Amino acid sequence: METKSRHDIDYCYFCGESNQTLVVSSEDLFAEQKRELEIKRDFYRTSRDAEVPGKISYIQDYESALVRCRNCGLIYRDPKPPSLEIVSKYEGEGFCREYDKLWMDSWRRIFNRFLDKIEDIRPGKGRLLDIGCQLGLLPELASQRGWQAFGVDPSRYTASQAGERGVDIFQGVLKEAEFSDESFDVATALLVFENLPNFKEELVEIRRILKTNGLLVLKIGNFDFYNTWRRLIKISGKVSYPLEVILSRLHLMGFPYQFGFNPETTKQFLLQTGYGKVEVKNYRLFCSIDKSLKPEIRLTESLSKKGINFIAGAISKATKSKVILGPWLEIYAFKT
Repeated sequence: METKSRHDIDYCYFCGESNQTLVVSSEDLFAEQKRELEIKRDFYRTSRDAEVPGKISYIQDYESALVRCRNCGLIYRDPKPPSLEIVSKYEGEGFCREYDKLWMDSWRRIFNRFLDKIEDIRPGKGRLLDIGCQLGLLPELASQRGWQAFGVDPSRYTASQAGERGVDIFQGVLKEAEFSDESFDVATALLVFENLPNFKEELVEIRRILKTNGLLVLKIGNFDFYNTWRRLIKISGKVSYPLEVILSRLHLMGFPYQFGFNPETTKQFLLQTGYGKVEVKNYRLFCSIDKSLKPEIRLTESLSKKGINFIAGAISKATKSKVILGPWLEIYAFKT
């Protein structure tokens, strides 16, 4: 029988209710995390490639279950580390010079795509804030397009690297930056909300600093996708390796995040915290440009991502976006 620890809570992080149901046991989740680490180490051509900081990431090193709130539907870890532990972890997080270039080359096309959409949805340039900006690439690209762009990130390493390139970045968490009310036209948070200490407080703070009709752009994981694939892996048994590779390359195996969202709950959370005109879409997957991956891993990833893009896109189109089945979601919401 599992014992309670200092990490445990008895209530939902969004609605405060204490009525929860188990989704994934701590034993199953920890086994997935250990398995992910095993197979990720075998992705690369050499052992040295696998040891480059940043390449084998998204691993949680403590046991916890995944539970669902029966009231609002939020998925969250139980136990979950205290907020100070989460912030402290990201303060010390960093890559290395070798991985920095690969990361920026990989994300350059992704960030430009998001900026294209932002400028299409909300014409005109203005003030943009990227929350969890890591190396500051998105605000740097936005500045080159004529935006007045800023970044926030808790990591001392990534903030330092961004600052060296002239990016205006605050090292710390959003509340500590103490931005003025209604000071931004656009706020972005890509791959951030899953691991925030309290994403509801963050939504409220972002709304405070956004101008009226300001735009919030999110990229978050789709928990429904993860949960479906983990069941397929269990059913597949000994022939599940290709499925494990796909889930690991999507950084979803073992679900290494604090919160789990799906299209329905995400929309409700935004509406309840003062946002409107919420649009949830499939995020289009891109293939890795990391040539240190083994050829067979790159091929598996490429074919699977193309297949996922096609199927998720076809289902979304056929259902007029009522069914969103991709592994990642992109969300556009306006401050009301």
